Amino acid sequence: MLYLNRAQVGELLTHARCFEYCEEILTAQATGEAEEVPRFRFTVDGSWLSMMPSVWRPKKIVGLRIYGAGKSGDPVRYMYHLWDMNDCSHVAMLDAIPIRDVRTGVIAAMGSKYLARPESETVGIIGSGAVSRHALLAHTSVFKLKRGKIFSRNQEHSQDFAKEMGEMLDMDIEPVESAEQAVRGVDIVITGTNNRGGDPLVRGEWLSPGMCVSSPGSTAGELDDEVITRASKIVIDSKPQFQHRDGDVSGQVKKGLISWDSVDEIHELVTGQKRGRENADEITVLKTEGTPIQDLGSAVRIYELAVEQGIGHDLGGDLFELASGWFWTPERDDRTKVG
Repeated sequence: MLYLNRAQVGELLTHARCFEYCEEILTAQATGEAEEVPRFRFTVDGSWLSMMPSVWRPKKIVGLRIYGAGKSGDPVRYMYHLWDMNDCSHVAMLDAIPIRDVRTGVIAAMGSKYLARPESETVGIIGSGAVSRHALLAHTSVFKLKRGKIFSRNQEHSQDFAKEMGEMLDMDIEPVESAEQAVRGVDIVITGTNNRGGDPLVRGEWLSPGMCVSSPGSTAGELDDEVITRASKIVIDSKPQFQHRDGDVSGQVKKGLISWDSVDEIHELVTGQKRGRENADEITVLKTEGTPIQDLGSAVRIYELAVEQGIGHDLGGDLFELASGWFWTPERDDRTKVG
């Protein structure tokens, strides 16, 4: 059993590697070699726990992300587990925060790779947290971005984002005072907020022909109805997962504004089963929530890389004994074989 802490996972999972891992696992999904169960959640008196299982059949490995929090607003714990299905041994536990953050940003940029104009140079960002930061970083590996605008409800956060990310990327990023200012006139719009049930942050009336809206993360209500109805291409990461949730895209389907037949999945773009942008003037939208399969690709490859490089804490084999024909009770300190 190998344990990888947050720093070790973060050191190994670069954005470039994550791009490679995500394209690999999405291709496996398209061919049926990787399968998932949509995320599900248990709630108990305000506490909650979510699980995201998936399997990569040719590698004979099963992965499971588990994350949860005690009460609403409490910090969330993220962990990832891997099992080798040759003998069902529990081979690895990883801190899943770097996987969540880097993969979320990479999937956002991967969608834009197929949906945005290749010559895109400007970006408008709504939200100044980790999702927006990783999404911007990943986008710079796909596009030659020259200028950006950032809006956060907290202006101090906007200024910090502009300074820190501008220096990191050698890019001109301007803090602006409204979401509308961030959106109007850019090539790509990135949203990365914790808006839940509030007023939509991006309105369709602000969009110009040729824009791409990339909205990663499970936050609902970032896009208004007109954003969705104006888009000639709408791409998500999992119809089965979206169909069981309320929010952007699924909300417009329930209202009868669009149908699921008009929505594509990102693995279909990666494998060429569906076409991305077809002309310079169409408006395109990517809305992702993150899927079990996306996490699995990075988790498996990071585990393999850690074993190869001798990184991590060896916990000394599987932590759980194999079942056998032995019967044990708390009242006995010996074991009696069941015939």
